[in-house]
Amino acid sequence: MHPDPAPSVSFAHGLGLRRAAWYYAGLGWPVIPIAPPDAAVARPGKQPLVRDWPAAASTSPQQIQAWWERWPDANVGIVTGRRSGLGILDLDVDKGGTASLAAVESRVGCLPGTVTVMTGSG
Repeated sequence: MHPDPAPSVSFAHGLGLRRAAWYYAGLGWPVIPIAPPDAAVARPGKQPLVRDWPAAASTSPQQIQAWWERWPDANVGIVTGRRSGLGILDLDVDKGGTASLAAVESRVGCLPGTVTVMTGSG
């Protein structure tokens, strides 16, 4: 069983979206604005609101302020990979994710405890 989210990340859950974006950026994680779940876009809750989002992602407080002034209800996206040093393991439990995790851990051993989040699909 993996632990609850690390305090540094779970702290942001009590903040508003703009403040959470600033907080994550302060950890060195480039962020982007994401369309809110009720947006009239192709992929509500998942679609970046900026073009060329991997390059546009920012840790600049001024850029984050400008984005959230334009889109105050935007979700916060965190860019993973080299820019942030973060990797993601997405386990869709309704599509065999738990079994997939067990298979990975049977090959490489138990994965270390880490930050976890619950997505819209579970």
